[in-house]
Amino acid sequence: MDEMTQVRQLWAEKPEPDRQNLAPLRASLLRDTRRPRGSLSRGRAMPRLLLAGGLAAAVTAGLVVFLPGAAPASAQEVLRRAAAAAEEQPDLKPGPEQYVYTRFQNQRTQVQNGKGELTSGVEERWEPAVGRKPWLMRERETGQADAPGLPRAHFPLSSGITDSVFELDCATPPSGELTYAGIADVTPAELRERVAAGGPDVWQTVSLLIRTAAVRPSVTPELYKIAAEIPGIRLIPERVDAAGRPGIAVALDKDGARSEMIFDRETFRYLGDRYEELEPAKRTNGNPKMRLVTVNSSALVAVDVADGLPRLAPDATTSKIPC
Repeated sequence: MDEMTQVRQLWAEKPEPDRQNLAPLRASLLRDTRRPRGSLSRGRAMPRLLLAGGLAAAVTAGLVVFLPGAAPASAQEVLRRAAAAAEEQPDLKPGPEQYVYTRFQNQRTQVQNGKGELTSGVEERWEPAVGRKPWLMRERETGQADAPGLPRAHFPLSSGITDSVFELDCATPPSGELTYAGIADVTPAELRERVAAGGPDVWQTVSLLIRTAAVRPSVTPELYKIAAEIPGIRLIPERVDAAGRPGIAVALDKDGARSEMIFDRETFRYLGDRYEELEPAKRTNGNPKMRLVTVNSSALVAVDVADGLPRLAPDATTSKIPC
């Protein structure tokens, strides 16, 4: 029995997929792929089938289901899978008086005079679901360690919490801000307009928007499609994020630096980003005394709803966001 016939049989008893029955459908498909060959049921063939390099993807009713067994062969394929995964993720549903909360775990490698150090930290953000209430970004450094391949530098570790409060001068967020409140009804065409307004570095703009759109994954599929259109992107088959999770990355090398988006290797959900200086000596003009961040990595570890802001640090700063 050839492989095409087996896949047709695999889909014989599956209902036409939609968002409501996606989860049970995918679970059923995964169970069937593990059955012995003789146990596949017979019946109607699936509507459309794509087979390439060992990858089987069924496309029906606008839904893509990737069968297990083959790793992505290109950066574009990773981004297509990430877009499909994002379509399955629900957006948060905060109440009008609540806040959307995100937490990132960060790591950066600093180098000076031939020595280096790896510093870890946490970045938290509280955004109001609606209205003109203030936002809060909280940062704190949590530890230091040896930088791979370098003698220890022992840079000072910042103590305490750094709180930055942002207030709006207008009733709604500025159009350029991709926040929970600002992207409630954004369309794919409007997302492309925002990316175009970000300037010629499309990759940097898209990467930033994807990071800040973690609170509304439903808007990110179009951003992944835009990223897949950027010339020069490439696949990094193995990459560990700042939280220590194994992943797969899509990268772009430009102007002596590498920028990456990292995804879970199994689910293709967004994990975080990473930036690396490829030519640090050029960045410092050959001056070894200049301290340089050679690697900066950030991992999304929490997205939740909060009832209010935490108590602010005594030295919190406040900034006005112009409209």
